[in-house]
Amino acid sequence: MWAKEYFRAQAKHIETKFKGDYTQVPRGCVAWTIDKFIVLVGKWAEPIQDELTELLEQEFSLPYFEFVYDEHWDLGHGWSGDILK
Repeated sequence: MWAKEYFRAQAKHIETKFKGDYTQVPRGCVAWTIDKFIVLVGKWAEPIQDELTELLEQEFSLPYFEFVYDEHWDLGHGWSGDILK
């Protein structure tokens, strides 16, 4: 999802919310639970949740999903549990 928008913006030389090293932001994961899709995201997603919802619906054509906060997906947070300063 991010790659399509990132590379399109790069080619057109326009601003995008995916700034800098595209492997770092945004961070998240789409997953399936027993009966629904969830989107695991960090706190970075709160201010752009409406726009992010629209992008996810377009990219994945999900019938229903919900956002679930997971601190791992906060920027600067790794799998080790250490937050980079």
